Amino acid sequence: MKTLVIGQKERVGQFLVEQGAWAGGAINYEAIGLEENGELIAGVVYDSEEKGARISSHCAGIGKRWLNRYFLWVIFDYPFNQLNVNVVINTVSSNNKDSMRFTEHLGFKEVARIEGGASDGDLIIYALYKKDCKWIRK
Repeated sequence: MKTLVIGQKERVGQFLVEQGAWAGGAINYEAIGLEENGELIAGVVYDSEEKGARISSHCAGIGKRWLNRYFLWVIFDYPFNQLNVNVVINTVSSNNKDSMRFTEHLGFKEVARIEGGASDGDLIIYALYKKDCKWIRK
């Protein structure tokens, strides 16, 4: 059974660092994880919040069967409904095709591209606006 991990931001943050999805080192951040049989299988870190405006997200999961609608609702309810931001921002290297597909599947749209902005390619900046988020609709 999969269970949410809340209130353990250091543990979830370290998981994302180990997965290469987040550099770590942020002072102010929050994280939500998903575990199965006591092991983290997914997590999201939120940082760089500008209250009422935006927040950045970083996400990682192990395997292909970790994602479910409840986890998606939780990870988008937090920034959009609890923090009341207008937009969630996510950055991806242009060489990470799996992450690009996943990010776009979640509903994020490419809004900018910085040539050579990632260590292995361009840095793609994605945005998902609250009004466009299908995961928190009733």
